[in-house]
Amino acid sequence: MLFESIWPRAGSGVASTKGSGDPERWSADDIVEAFTGYIQRLESRHRPDWINDASELRRVARALPPGLLAGYLTQYSNSSEVISPLLLLVEYGRVMSCAEAVFALYRDPGTSPRHRYVALRTLATVATPEQRAAIADDLVSGKLKTNELIGEAFKAVSLHSLTVEQITAVFQHTHPESEFGGGPMAMAIKFELLPTLDVTALQKLVASILCALPTLNIKELTHRAELEKPKEAWMLSILPDCLLRTLQLMADERAHAPGVLLDAALIVEKLRHTTYANDEDFRSVRAEIEKHPRFRRRVALAIACSEDIRHAVMDLIWGSGLVCFTRNDLGWLIHEANRKDIDAAEQHIWYQIARDIAVYQVSGKRRRQALAALSTGPDGDERREDIAAERAQRVESVRTRRGWKRNDRPLNCPRRRSVANGFDALEELCFALFQFASVFNLTLAKNGGSSGLYESSQARRMRVPEVNVRTARHAKRPNLQSFSIV
Repeated sequence: MLFESIWPRAGSGVASTKGSGDPERWSADDIVEAFTGYIQRLESRHRPDWINDASELRRVARALPPGLLAGYLTQYSNSSEVISPLLLLVEYGRVMSCAEAVFALYRDPGTSPRHRYVALRTLATVATPEQRAAIADDLVSGKLKTNELIGEAFKAVSLHSLTVEQITAVFQHTHPESEFGGGPMAMAIKFELLPTLDVTALQKLVASILCALPTLNIKELTHRAELEKPKEAWMLSILPDCLLRTLQLMADERAHAPGVLLDAALIVEKLRHTTYANDEDFRSVRAEIEKHPRFRRRVALAIACSEDIRHAVMDLIWGSGLVCFTRNDLGWLIHEANRKDIDAAEQHIWYQIARDIAVYQVSGKRRRQALAALSTGPDGDERREDIAAERAQRVESVRTRRGWKRNDRPLNCPRRRSVANGFDALEELCFALFQFASVFNLTLAKNGGSSGLYESSQARRMRVPEVNVRTARHAKRPNLQSFSIV
């Protein structure tokens, strides 16, 4: 326990309770005396050789009389050795009566950045609504100069009390961080804020990120971020996580997602093959988007209409982005491609996707039925010509690949022979080892289980199991197909 570090300095009253071992059973005077001795040892640069966990700090903080911690916070506000342990006790013990003292420490111009950081972390637990509003004003006005302080203050302020414009202003006051999402702002949002926010706050956060990003082409922004590391780059690293968390909290699959999520999804799609998003992020977001069919169609349409994404329609079938259509989507794709009450450009996009899936991903009767259904839609004559050309291209590509394989066979024969020769040599080696093991077991059998030499107990325990002599003499070669070679 924390009190045990000051036991030799404690008075006779504390020493008389040594047998109890539980500070919660001490009297109030004994607790004050012991804690005062502990503070004095900290002031003399005492460093305990262990770390107390959260439960121990909570028990100590709740055992102290009211007002004692607040008084020590005011008294030792300039002592770097004492102030940090006191703030830890206030934070883990949730001592609300110390809110004024901690807030005064945060506002004191003479407080070091490290202690201001710890004070903000403590205020996230014990601050009053008025103090949180004051911290929000400091955030928006740019009084906090480092990302560490901004991140801790961001956790102390409720996002529901801030507007999109205010959050955008906070983001614009930040500084460049790592593009891999390991900076203080990115860590604070990803691991501290996202698990605690609801859908409304998450949508506000996503909208603020989009407003804070510069009005540049995303490809140009990512290229500039690799060269200059602008201050907005860290927002790109957390945008996939924010989008994923928002979609996870959208319980109703038929709910109409707001436009801000569509814009965020389009930006995340453009981040593919960059340092700001990896394949795992895309797999998670894609799986979550598939749970919302209406939103998935809107994202696919936005990707296909985007001028910044090359070969967008092809990526929707063969790519690894946020949306990837398969043969399971062919039914509704044909229906959308044949609708006459939608825009012609949108209709043509659904037709291209359905045509490619029917030609390249299905076969037989299902392919014929799908292509026939597409041919009966709007502009039937043009579609039939287009489908015939696409099928001819498909046949030609298959023939070309077969020709490549046919031409590669003579070139691959020497390689296959070398592999076969190596396999034969391996088979001979395994057979020789098998014969050696058989002869060894035969020798053991003739000597009554012993080779005639001194055999230790360990060797007897490791003895190879005996086999039948006739089996050993007439053993066939082992079948290497059953061997597992790593």
